[in-house]
Amino acid sequence: MTRLLGEMTGRLRAGIARLQDAEHRATLGEVARQVNHDIRNGITPLRNVLRHLNQVADHEPQQLEPVFRQRQQTLAGGLAYLEDLAAHYARLSPGRQPRPSRLQDVVAGAVAAPVSVAGARMINRVPDDLPAVTADPVNLRRIIDNLLRNALESLPAEGGTVTVTAGVETDSVLDEPRIVARVTDTGCGIAPEHLDEVFNDFFTTRPDGTGLGLSNVRRLMGDCGGTIRVTSEPGRGTTFTLSFPAPGSEA
Repeated sequence: MTRLLGEMTGRLRAGIARLQDAEHRATLGEVARQVNHDIRNGITPLRNVLRHLNQVADHEPQQLEPVFRQRQQTLAGGLAYLEDLAAHYARLSPGRQPRPSRLQDVVAGAVAAPVSVAGARMINRVPDDLPAVTADPVNLRRIIDNLLRNALESLPAEGGTVTVTAGVETDSVLDEPRIVARVTDTGCGIAPEHLDEVFNDFFTTRPDGTGLGLSNVRRLMGDCGGTIRVTSEPGRGTTFTLSFPAPGSEA
């Protein structure tokens, strides 16, 4: 019995070690996917600006300097976002530093980035007097970037619109005053059977998708005491609703 118990204990220890190693590898794989997803979101507007500048240089070289001046802020903002993102991942921790942040400024910066989808139009209807939300500004930008990119990718080949709105209102689900923002697109919509899965890790309906964008958004919203919901009508579009605690309330 002693020998058998010893052998069983040895096998259990070996199994635990293998399980810990598998969990470690899975965690590293998820982090790698998240890093890849976030960096791609940051690189896309920079690539679009450089492509635009290259086209101007080829066809209207005399306009290159004024166009560069016009796009310079987008380049600087994109690089600053990537630098902040790198600093967050360098610490290998969430790096959350919630503080009053102007959602209207974050949305304005994200919407100002060049649109890579032909015929797409971005509409910013976030009022400038919107109260500040308590959130890490880099994570707030990640939330908006992910939702805008998701909306643009859902648009049909002929294009469409992506509209961002926000205001202080009574949350219909929580039944309390909140800062509510909505990202609405006129895209293909989400099938009803997928609505309960879109925030799950690795769930995607796109061949090249990672399935991490919306699950990251859900986690980031939770970090700042917020919630995210989705409504959709196939063939007509989708709305993602972000609900942040109102100033002075408990998250």
